[in-house]
Amino acid sequence: MRSILCCKKQNMLLWILIFCILTKVKGQLEFIGPKNATNVSSLPIAIPLGTSGFPLGKNRSNMAYLMRNGIILFNESEASVASDYEPQVFPSDEFSYVLAPFWVSDDSVENVELSYDVYSGASATLDSVNRFIVGTGRYFKGTWMLVTRWNKMAHTVCNTTTVARSNVSSCSSYSNQSDSGNGSGNGTNHNETEPSNCTSHPSDIAITICYTLENTFQAILITNGQDSYAVYLYECGLLQWIRGNDTNNNAIVGYSTPEQGRFKNHPLSGSSNVGQIACNNSRQWNSVLYELATGTLLQGLDYLPFLPLRNTSGVSTTNLWPGDDENSGPIYINGGFPFGETIQRVAYVGINGIVSFGQPWYFYYPQPFPTWWYWGRRNYIVAPYWNDHDTRRSGSISFEVHQLGANSASSELLNNVSRFIEIKKGGSFSGRWMAVVQWDSVHPYPHGSYWWWSWYYYYFYYYYYYYYQLSSVLQKTNTYQAIVITDGIQSYTVFTYYCGRLEWSTNTFEPFSTVGYNSGGQFYENHPFTGHPFVNDIACVNAERQVAWSNVVYKLSIDSDVLQQIRARCIRQYQTDVTLFPSEPNVNNVPPCPCSIWQAFWNWQFWFFEYTGDSYCVVHWSSQGKSWRCCYSLQFTTWGALLLTKDDKGSSLLLYNPFWDYLSYKTYDEGFRDLCCGIGWCDLYYERRPVATCSGYVQPFWARMWGDPHITTLDGRGYTFNGWGEYTLLRLNDSSFFFQGRMAPIGNASGTQFSAFAMGHPNSTVEMMTDGGQLIFFYNGTNITDNLIQNANFSYNDALVLKNNSNSYIVSFSNGIGAVFSLSAGLPNFVLSIPSSLRAHTSGLLGNLNGNQTDDLMFPNNTVLTGSVTDRMIHAFGQSWQVSCMERLFSNATGQPVSHPEYVPLFADELNTTGKNTSACRGDASCIYDYIATGRLEVGVASMGVNTTIMQALDLASNFPPVVNGSDIFVVTIGATSVYSFSVTDDSGLGTHASVVGGIPRAGNLTNISNAFTFSWNPATTEDVYGLTFYATDLLGATGILRPKVYVCSCLNGGNCTWEGTFSSIRNVTTMQCNCPPAWEGGICDTDADGCVSLYCGDESTCYDLPAPLVGAECSCPPGYVHNGTDPKCQDINECQNGSLCSQLCVNTDGSYQCDCFNGYSDVQGVCKDINECLNGMASCHQVCVNDVGSYHCACFTGFELNADNTTCSVSPRSECPSYNTCSPNLCALINGSTHCQCTYGYTLDNTTRQCVDYNECSKPETCDHNCTNLNGSYSCSCLDGYTLQEDGRTCADIDECVLNARLTVLEYNSTLCITPHVCINIIGSYECACPPGTVKPNCSVLQGSPPPLSSPRPPSASELANSFNMTICGLSVNTFSDTLKVKLRTLTANVIQQYCSNRTCNTSTGNSIGQVDVTSVHLFGIASTTSYRGKDCIVMQVYATGTQAGVLAVSTLSSAVQASSSLYIDSGFSVLKLSSLSSLSSLSSLS
Repeated sequence: MRSILCCKKQNMLLWILIFCILTKVKGQLEFIGPKNATNVSSLPIAIPLGTSGFPLGKNRSNMAYLMRNGIILFNESEASVASDYEPQVFPSDEFSYVLAPFWVSDDSVENVELSYDVYSGASATLDSVNRFIVGTGRYFKGTWMLVTRWNKMAHTVCNTTTVARSNVSSCSSYSNQSDSGNGSGNGTNHNETEPSNCTSHPSDIAITICYTLENTFQAILITNGQDSYAVYLYECGLLQWIRGNDTNNNAIVGYSTPEQGRFKNHPLSGSSNVGQIACNNSRQWNSVLYELATGTLLQGLDYLPFLPLRNTSGVSTTNLWPGDDENSGPIYINGGFPFGETIQRVAYVGINGIVSFGQPWYFYYPQPFPTWWYWGRRNYIVAPYWNDHDTRRSGSISFEVHQLGANSASSELLNNVSRFIEIKKGGSFSGRWMAVVQWDSVHPYPHGSYWWWSWYYYYFYYYYYYYYQLSSVLQKTNTYQAIVITDGIQSYTVFTYYCGRLEWSTNTFEPFSTVGYNSGGQFYENHPFTGHPFVNDIACVNAERQVAWSNVVYKLSIDSDVLQQIRARCIRQYQTDVTLFPSEPNVNNVPPCPCSIWQAFWNWQFWFFEYTGDSYCVVHWSSQGKSWRCCYSLQFTTWGALLLTKDDKGSSLLLYNPFWDYLSYKTYDEGFRDLCCGIGWCDLYYERRPVATCSGYVQPFWARMWGDPHITTLDGRGYTFNGWGEYTLLRLNDSSFFFQGRMAPIGNASGTQFSAFAMGHPNSTVEMMTDGGQLIFFYNGTNITDNLIQNANFSYNDALVLKNNSNSYIVSFSNGIGAVFSLSAGLPNFVLSIPSSLRAHTSGLLGNLNGNQTDDLMFPNNTVLTGSVTDRMIHAFGQSWQVSCMERLFSNATGQPVSHPEYVPLFADELNTTGKNTSACRGDASCIYDYIATGRLEVGVASMGVNTTIMQALDLASNFPPVVNGSDIFVVTIGATSVYSFSVTDDSGLGTHASVVGGIPRAGNLTNISNAFTFSWNPATTEDVYGLTFYATDLLGATGILRPKVYVCSCLNGGNCTWEGTFSSIRNVTTMQCNCPPAWEGGICDTDADGCVSLYCGDESTCYDLPAPLVGAECSCPPGYVHNGTDPKCQDINECQNGSLCSQLCVNTDGSYQCDCFNGYSDVQGVCKDINECLNGMASCHQVCVNDVGSYHCACFTGFELNADNTTCSVSPRSECPSYNTCSPNLCALINGSTHCQCTYGYTLDNTTRQCVDYNECSKPETCDHNCTNLNGSYSCSCLDGYTLQEDGRTCADIDECVLNARLTVLEYNSTLCITPHVCINIIGSYECACPPGTVKPNCSVLQGSPPPLSSPRPPSASELANSFNMTICGLSVNTFSDTLKVKLRTLTANVIQQYCSNRTCNTSTGNSIGQVDVTSVHLFGIASTTSYRGKDCIVMQVYATGTQAGVLAVSTLSSAVQASSSLYIDSGFSVLKLSSLSSLSSLSSLS
């Protein structure tokens, strides 16, 4: 891990710069004053350390003990004996945890003032310490802080000095010159005590001097709950003693813990120079910082490492081909990827550190988002590290796609990333689709062409340094990952970096990398490090916490779309379903659907519960758990067909039976279906609720009774039986179910009828009786008729009674037995159904169900009527099934038991039809019998009608519909004939008819060869394509349907359709995604692809798209650039290679070149001439300055020699003067016996007094860049606001406030310089807040086209014109002089004027003081192009300046200020060629 931390050292100068800015006081943290000071003699101060404790190493402490001897302890027992121990170098043997800001012997401390303060929450003091720590290069934001202070830690020192009597003339006090190692040795004035024995002695005198020394220092403990630091603070001059009189141990500075290797000693700790800690680097304030603890980070919580590639079974890894500016093929996103306000369906991985959506992104030239290219702003881009990458020679880029449920490993990865996002961003998130992309060991461009570059540059050795630097950069590599993940509603991206593996931030000639995202220019975000040279530090933001990984997380979706909100609800419903029902879907043991609506009608286990207008749905009511939702078509052509389609009308599994748990059904089944199908996401619903099927459906067996009772048994044997009493119609052999009927005579007729029925078992019995032409129902003896009339159904336990229509009712039991009851001509009828599972388990009047009619007339004793059976024999059979008292179900509510065994009816085979007109019966036996038995023809005709209707209905219910078999998918290609084949099978043998619902479509044809059908279709446009339903109907009207998914392929111009990334359209058609050739784009490849989208030609070049079918674009190169071979990019021309353009140095620039001179030369009208440093004041020689060609050197007078600094002189050892000389205290040299005096460095000889006086170095303007303060024998330089003093002590460098702001923004300090969306732009001496490229003021709104023209200010007045001058700047053209550059130039000029006028009086043309000058004071106008200078374009403009006071700055003052600071213009990128007076202006055009 230490190697990780070392990578931070490369930016040490930058950190020092930030350190200086943060602390406001020359980069130092000052003492934090305590609120209360307490004098303490011995006892330590016990300090609570917050509710969570203070992290120390791997532990936490709840108490601290402030000790008088300069240490802090954290153990009470150790604190009680701390005074017994002398200071010792760490690690400590006596203390477990100890902090030592300045540990001295306790016995040496005579007095001390101890105090402390605690800070938490919002605090300016806390924030100042945070900023100080950030300024040292750490990423930290503390939330709790303890400030402790030792004030005036006193110790008395006495020294005895022996002085020769000749040197002592009176009793004097001496300042101590040798503290015997007890003092700091920093020249501090001591408090002197006059010795008591101060007398004159004739010989040497011993003098004892005593004085009190005091130490004052502070210690700060600060934490964010995980990380903790200690800061020791000192002020120069306030550490006056380092040890006591009775010890040889000097003070100790550092800290110690019991953990192995976790301790620190300051380099001066324990040494005789330890007191110099307070005056380190000659600064007033000094500090020592120690890291005490780093938080424990759990993988997947506080950080996310690289996800493993090529490690997931069933997931393929795609590798990009080596190249430059290339993209992957399309990555199709099932369900879509919400990005901004759009749903993106395809993504591309770009070599240049991006993932783009919708179309590939080839731009290699990074820009902060939304970018200032119009075609760049409109794109959807995720940029983990956008810059010009090159994988032609080495490095790789790979990606994988993971989907929830694809396999357990992918699901686990998705869950881990989702959990990480929830922790980082808050809220609930569960990703369903994710792409992981890794850029591994990628080099910057043009690494792939490095051999050519090396050869080329070899021959131009004078560019060695530049190209050496380039080749060094090209050897660096970057490795990082990006994740894009969505749950269909919310989308996120996660960037992952490893400290030390982001080695380059630019290839030296393109901008620094961009990190962030862009959503069509409407929503975008740039990481604060974007565009800065330290952008690669993004990988090391956790390095100080001993964590190599760092992450950036962005939310890409916008939550304002109503459709997205509905999708979110659908996704949450899906996720809830997975959580609540992890073992579903499981369709085992769920009864299948009836195959037709007729089968559903006549199977009373299926209960009607839903009607949608064009579909009729039933559910298996007795299944108290899961059931199928069986839906049937009500459309004319396909009436009665089972709907097996995945839409809102399709049949599907239900986890909750609406009959038993309607509320749960509405919530988890119907609510789920309606929610997701309503937005076209039925697939999510059907993934959890599979499509129903009728496979395995077995129809029940039916028995029926009608008229003057005619019976057809379960096996289909018919007979007539008339009795008077109560009879068993059906009994299960295990006596678990009975169906009983009561018969009674029909008035005075010779026949009888059923007057009442009872079904069920003793615990659950449904009874029916006829009363006044109506059916009356009872349940367990209670009348439920009114309930049925009002609610149409009644259910209890295992029985269900439904009102089918006004004349019929259905009774059904959970064992599968059911019946429908009705009245016809006043006589009751019924049809009983029984499931095939009860085969061979029945007996009674309805027969023995076994498929054999011959044994249906079986007596209770198992005797069977066989042979020729008469109606009288059948009567005896019927009478044998009279209900016994033990099995009777009837209650008193329907009457008392009835039994008339003596009753003999009219037998059908003994009828006398003489004189009876039975023609209306058309030979129907039941009609004739009922007519003769009742004497009423209408009864017979009604009986015949009922029988006919029931037979026809049962025929329909027994008939299985045709089966239509074909592919689930039909691909229709526009402009070509597409063929779909299907077959029809029908076991009924009744014959079928097949066609397309709605008729054969236009341009379609259907052919049939032996029930093998072929449908061909050649639609001309996508508008001609719609969803198709093929159907087949047999002669009984039973219909089977087939509805394949129709996919339309409409790609033009050679585009190919792909199965991935399809999206729903209208008319139940799915439009396929097109893979377009490079020259085309658009949904169907009908748009000429803009080649300029993938080619950046540079700021001054023009891009021309090549018309399709040509691929790509071409750059029109400006002067100074040229195409290199087949590379369409414009490459800079190296004008310096001919070696004859400049007299000394030629410096190639982007698009041009500059001439420069060697050090020690200056450019004089294009000629390099030697600078005489001895004459212009640039030299700083002590005695003699000798000018050399291109340089100078210092020399000394005779008797003196040059010191090692090559600047100052000292007396030669051979020329030293005696101790007592007339030159003292100046330099003295003895030359040929004569004394020669010279002034020390920093002084000069006054010719009048002949004394050495201080030399005012500030009299030379070149001494300091900005402010110069003369000191006695020296000088001090300082800088204007916005600058910082460099290490040479004289030059000033601009402070990049934007760099500082970026670093603080990462740590969430309230230090934002510019309000979003404004961006910070550094300018010399200050900064400005500007709108991002591609936006316009005042609110930085995004440009939708070309930028609006700038407003035109007023023309200059006559006075302003009179005080203007021409400024010629080279390296710019009219087109490249942007608004940003104008603001930068105006701000620079304002700073130059302000600096120039700070040391002199600057007046306006009217004599008034100019006042303050800022960017609004400088005005530019009259821009025009001028002739190029040395191959560079130039512009000329007019400049004048105003101040806060009235009037215009005099033109002479303005031009002098600019001339005096020409180097600042060059440093800022403005090459000022010349200044000239303003002549005549015929026209004015505004620049400001």
